[in-house]
Amino acid sequence: MYHSATHFTLYTRSDRTLACSNCCSLALNSDWSGISRYFGLSALPLMIRMDCKILKLPVRHNKACLPATYLNYLTLTQPLDSDFKLESQVSAIVRSGFFHLRQLAKVKSLLAQQHFEAVIHAFITSRLDYCNALYFGVSQSSLVRLQLVQNAAARLLTGTRKTEHITPILASLHWLPVHFRVHFKILLFVFKSLNGLAPPYLSELLHPYAPARCLRSADQLLLEVPRSKRTLRGDRAFSVAAPKMWNDLPLHIRQASSLSVFKTNLKTHFYSLAFSPA
Repeated sequence: MYHSATHFTLYTRSDRTLACSNCCSLALNSDWSGISRYFGLSALPLMIRMDCKILKLPVRHNKACLPATYLNYLTLTQPLDSDFKLESQVSAIVRSGFFHLRQLAKVKSLLAQQHFEAVIHAFITSRLDYCNALYFGVSQSSLVRLQLVQNAAARLLTGTRKTEHITPILASLHWLPVHFRVHFKILLFVFKSLNGLAPPYLSELLHPYAPARCLRSADQLLLEVPRSKRTLRGDRAFSVAAPKMWNDLPLHIRQASSLSVFKTNLKTHFYSLAFSPA
């Protein structure tokens, strides 16, 4: 499942179904106000299923019923604020994470450490990683809240006290911090897109860098970085953020021969950035 964009399903409060007079297909990057402008709404309550890139909605030309329109989703049950801060989603993940950690603490003595680590990954890490590509560009305070959940999981697993520094613990467990896990997911999408392993709606957003004249950068496997009109939201679009991160990678990672090699090299690179002394 690719969570770098959004799939919307349209319905109304009334019992009438929308006449499929035409079907509009809107590519969504980050300008959510474009959706409101399309439907002629000053404020559109958005609720999303973050797993698809294309918005396909049967719409009738008469927009009289659209003020009662809602965008509903099936997977994530969190409202999307107009600035795409994902604060409600982050709060739900943090609340759920600490709840499960309290429950897991009760069974820790019954499991070996390797088995308990697998349980933590199933209940905690999977929640932190789910749709985490969407956390790119959120506020630092939101990332810190998510990091606290991972820190608490590491302390529970290793029996470390709260007064001890968490960085050596994460390094010993080979757990990348939340910030690097977000970048890891996005770059994984890029590699898959460039190698025919991702859906077309992602692949078509990436374009190889082709300089106008012969330059040494022509054979560096770089991607073209499009200009964004909005600094805060436009730069978070996959078509903008992904090429920037890809171009910043060392060449040997971009030249990985397979997906497994790429993941290994990328994790090693991020591990060195996260835990190597400055």
